[in-house]
Amino acid sequence: MHKLKKLYVNLSNEGKILNFININGGTVFHEPFFNKLIQKYHKTDFYYSVDSVDKFKVICPVHVSCNSGCKYISFKPLADVPYGGFIGDYSVSLRQIKPKFIERVSYAGMPITNEKENYLPLVGETCMVDLSLSEEDIFNKVINSKRRNMIRKAIKNNIKIIKFDTLDGFELYRPLLEELHSRLCYHLDLYFYRELFRHYSQKKQAILLLALFNDRVCSGNFLIGNKNIFHYYKGASVNDFKSVGQGELLQWEGIKWAKQNGFKYYDLCNLNKEKLPSLYRFKIGISSNIYRYPIYNKTSLSYKILRRINRIVK
Repeated sequence: MHKLKKLYVNLSNEGKILNFININGGTVFHEPFFNKLIQKYHKTDFYYSVDSVDKFKVICPVHVSCNSGCKYISFKPLADVPYGGFIGDYSVSLRQIKPKFIERVSYAGMPITNEKENYLPLVGETCMVDLSLSEEDIFNKVINSKRRNMIRKAIKNNIKIIKFDTLDGFELYRPLLEELHSRLCYHLDLYFYRELFRHYSQKKQAILLLALFNDRVCSGNFLIGNKNIFHYYKGASVNDFKSVGQGELLQWEGIKWAKQNGFKYYDLCNLNKEKLPSLYRFKIGISSNIYRYPIYNKTSLSYKILRRINRIVK
């Protein structure tokens, strides 16, 4: 068993890390720029966990934050990122990332289709569209009949989808994002998304799709990824706007754009049947091809005790 080591990103190894991620089926969530942006806005200590600093065969982004003596270690990017985890030539035993003194550890691995990691107590789910299929097969065989009818309804109701790869589009999308964050009491700085979109849209790895009804922006999707997986990362809508199929049409246009630009899979990101049943039904209506991913959370007893003491003192 290889003992894991820390690999920090610098100018000499960033290209090597990015190339390894692309070759080994990693996601945009594994990439150095994405994680450096998380580091900037969350003020974490960021590094990659690897088997060897010089010739690594496995790699995983790690973010460490400390608060009142308590250390939180996340083996994936923070914020609203569904997964990260180890990628590479062999499986890493999660026994190696058990929390030490006054530590809490969190891990979310890559979506998989086999059962090799189902011994874990928690399992997340997502669903994806295989973009090697033809547009006709995706529309007629992957998307279910209800969602196809909603796409037709949106077209009949003159919903227009506009694609943006510039910050002009982000400024139109921003009010929707602000409203969503306010509704969810979510406080991540919106400049995080602005910087993220600016960087990856220039590389043709991100696109903003806005749905307009009577020239009014009613919904929008922020899509981002790499050639392995393209993600439905962030969706937002006007709170009082009734659905006329704009959500389904946005997904369909996103799928077509991803296919035309050479991505392998379109990922609907993070299913939650219990807490978000309507969103779950919407997503599996776009694709019922479900992928599971391992989730691991472990907290040391000393971490729990110190956190409790800190709450009492405050």
